[in-house]
Amino acid sequence: MENKTIVVVSKSLSNNGAERVLSELIRIWVAEGYQLIIVQTAPVKENATFDLPKDVQFHNIEKKTAFKPIRFIQESISLVKILKKYPRATALSFLSAPSFVLAISSLFTNNRVILSERNDPQRCPPDKIQNRLRNLAFRFADACVFQTDQALNYFPPTVRKKGTIIPNPVKPDLPYRIEGRSKVIMTACRLAKQKNLPMLIDAFEKIHREHPDYTLEIYGKGEEEQTIKNIIKCKKLENAVKLKGFSNDIHSVMQKAEIYVCSSDYEGISNSILEAMCIGMPVISTDCPVGGSKMVIQNKVNGLLTPVGDSQALYGAIKLLIENDVLYNTISRNAVAIRDQYPISVINKRWLKVLFPEQSQVI
Repeated sequence: MENKTIVVVSKSLSNNGAERVLSELIRIWVAEGYQLIIVQTAPVKENATFDLPKDVQFHNIEKKTAFKPIRFIQESISLVKILKKYPRATALSFLSAPSFVLAISSLFTNNRVILSERNDPQRCPPDKIQNRLRNLAFRFADACVFQTDQALNYFPPTVRKKGTIIPNPVKPDLPYRIEGRSKVIMTACRLAKQKNLPMLIDAFEKIHREHPDYTLEIYGKGEEEQTIKNIIKCKKLENAVKLKGFSNDIHSVMQKAEIYVCSSDYEGISNSILEAMCIGMPVISTDCPVGGSKMVIQNKVNGLLTPVGDSQALYGAIKLLIENDVLYNTISRNAVAIRDQYPISVINKRWLKVLFPEQSQVI
């Protein structure tokens, strides 16, 4: 089994975009006979929130200090011990901190190491030291996976030459829209500065003056929740803007809502944008780095793109969809075609080519 073993190193399999993609891939890999070992560097209480097959094995690395340099060394020592149990396994990491730990560990093991960048590498992680450590880690990888050309081109030639672009997959079992317009504008994301939700609320405030029957629903949790609540209160929009928290049934929400909006300052490829489009929702997104939105949205064909940080342009795009039924219906019909562009069956094969290039049956 060892030549079909994948060791996934992650902070935790929590409800973030990167972990959602990873969890979907893990389910397929297990179904295809691969052995999955999940090594989590977060405390046990942050264990996986996604349902994974029972065959998946978990290892939790306990933190013995909050001092990062010592902690990285401790985590690397623990990871080396685990990897030595699976000398022919391929090791994979999606996020910056686990990637650095895996890169250090690779100096003491013979495992094939794959690192993946899931966001704008220039701005994430925001800490300059962590950013440099991530850049250093990618030099030690056997292969690197990026979501867009912009992300790949951020790195030096030594990294780019071993890089592969693999977009996020689309789940095959997504529902379709329910007929009728609910007058609900929605978004689903971490409540983080990156998502620029204050701009979305500002744009919606203008919409609400002209169309007071519309509401804005924001799904997700995060560190900016109180700030967002304060903005809503300050604008006296408590009855029109609703913070809905995390939803385990977000696709049912998308079926009924009218417009999906992504207001991010930067983004990889948004899972929520892909899923909303697959369901048939008209999507408005900022044309943000690292180019994921532009990759999937053709402006005024299957969605709308607006400049980053431009509240007036976002307001104009929402207004256009509300008031132009022909454009609204055209975009809704065209958006569904994204299902055929990024099916998880195809994306999985591209991942397996990177993970196990020697296996001719997946090439």
